[in-house]
Order: sequence, then structure tokens, then C-alpha cells
Amino acid sequence: MAREEQTQKHEESARTLAKEKVIEAISTGLRVSSAAKAAGISRTTIYNWKDSDPDFKKRYDEAFEASTERLEEAAYDLALRGSERPIVAGGEVIDHFKVPEPRMLEFMLKSRKPNTYGDRKHVTLDGQLSTTHLSDEEIDAKITELQAKTTAKTISDVAE
Repeated sequence: MAREEQTQKHEESARTLAKEKVIEAISTGLRVSSAAKAAGISRTTIYNWKDSDPDFKKRYDEAFEASTERLEEAAYDLALRGSERPIVAGGEVIDHFKVPEPRMLEFMLKSRKPNTYGDRKHVTLDGQLSTTHLSDEEIDAKITELQAKTTAKTISDVAE
């Protein structure tokens, strides 16, 4: 009986250590597969722990949120302050300057205010289109065809 208790304590200790490794890995920004590898377990084990252990789930979610906030801060810094570029003269780096990253700025604005800065795609179609028997490619082709007809009609209306 004592040996069985020792085995259980050892397994629990190993599980606790693995959970700590997962939380640490997630808090640094690693993905689930990398966190699982760091802890020597499978991704499925992490998901099972999240489902069955409320304390682990809470700590995991907090670690994930903290690492996401750091990513957001880095993206914000990159968008506004930019990345460092060298100034080269005579084949030598003599200084550095920062260049804002417009694509990152665009991304940040689109994600924060999608109604203002997001891509606008508004399609209004008249009639019926049955798509139950069509592949995705066929549906896309039908939509493109209807959009072209709508655009052609709009152009002819304006010309009149």
C-alpha cells in the first residue's frame, strides 16, 4: 500500500510540475503545441486539464491573456514607433533610425474599429440562389457573376 501511495504522490508531483511548465510557456507567448512539448506532454492533455481543472483553466487563461497583451503592446509600438533601420555610410553602420510600419498601423485600426477602418464588403442580391448542391468554387463563381451583372446594371443606369 505504501508503494502505491508513493506512486500516486510521484504522479501528482509530475503532473503539477508539467502544469507549471505549461503555464510558464503560455505566459511567454508559446502556442499550445510548443507548451506541450516544453512540458513533455501532449496537446490533448492540456485541453483535458483545461476541461477538468478549473484552477488550471483560470491560470492558463490569465497567462494567455497576459502574453496577448504583450503582443498587442509590441504591435502598437511597431505601428507607431516603428522598427529600427541602420544608416550606412562608407560601408559602415553609423547610426540608426526608426521607421513606422504602416501595415501594422492599418491592422491595429481595422481590429480596433472594424466599422470605421475595416474592409467594406456589402453585397445585395435579388432573386434566389440555391447553393445546397454547389461546391465552394461554384458558389464563388455564381456570386462573382451576380456582382458583375449588378455592376453592369449600375453602370448602364448611370449612363442613361
